Amino acid sequence: MPWFQREIVDGEEILAHWEWVGPGPAHNPRIVKPNGLRDLASVFYPRIGPYDSGDEMVLDYHILSAKLAGIEDLAVELAAGLRRPRSRSRARWPLGESGQSPHRPDH
Repeated sequence: MPWFQREIVDGEEILAHWEWVGPGPAHNPRIVKPNGLRDLASVFYPRIGPYDSGDEMVLDYHILSAKLAGIEDLAVELAAGLRRPRSRSRARWPLGESGQSPHRPDH
């Protein structure tokens, strides 16, 4: 399951983890502010707007953006599931000219 979700289910837009209802100001991504941006619970507004972190095109976008910025490697820790104890795996994405799909990690 992706952390950030944005998908349409039965005609309803699902925006998981883009909202906040805890302490401090509430954020509701279904609200569009006067500046045309959604009210996201994020310090920085994503250039591509609210996204689904499981979408392969989004993964490609992030990997290629990092590569264009001159980043050569990404170290990523992935948490599987939301139960304790968490199962974790680590992956390393070399951003070189390997010919592999950029969102397929080398372990």
